[in-house]
Amino acid sequence: MNGDTPANSPLLTYYDLDHPWPEDAGYAAAMADPIVSHEIGGDIAFMCEFARAAEGLVLDLCCGTGRLSLPIARLGRPVVGLDLSPVLLARFAERLAAEPSDVRGRCRPVEGDACDFSLDGSFALAVVGFNSLCMLPDQQAQRRALARVNRHLDLGARLIVDITNPLMTQLSGTNTPQVILSRAVPE
Repeated sequence: MNGDTPANSPLLTYYDLDHPWPEDAGYAAAMADPIVSHEIGGDIAFMCEFARAAEGLVLDLCCGTGRLSLPIARLGRPVVGLDLSPVLLARFAERLAAEPSDVRGRCRPVEGDACDFSLDGSFALAVVGFNSLCMLPDQQAQRRALARVNRHLDLGARLIVDITNPLMTQLSGTNTPQVILSRAVPE
């Protein structure tokens, strides 16, 4: 999400619809959609499995509303969530405020650019959630972000980048382009 996204932007609704939280009222309905459940249904559990094994600080790059950061902090792992959008970080802060004090103490949202950030400390694990790397403007920005993450990783640390394959036609055995996922913003 861009840093200048207004708080009333329909894009926020779109983001939350396609990135459901288990705590959200609409989560069960979203998981009933085979595209959503197949593409992102298990990503929180998957990232938490690696966070559980990490011996140290976790970085959630392009953290948005804290969808991955909060479950990781609930595991007892310290996590820094970095995002460019103050609007998404405000939602993150609301969700974080509702957490117990021990979770709040382990979770730190930070406003910053994934392509140009400097954080104190180094990380045992860095995660980039559902397709966030692909939301950066171009391949150069993606490379800058990955290089910046690399500078912050401990020796032997892991980086997990979750992306979908936009070339589904090759996987489906057809060369005919087709719409794989379509969403409408209610507003």
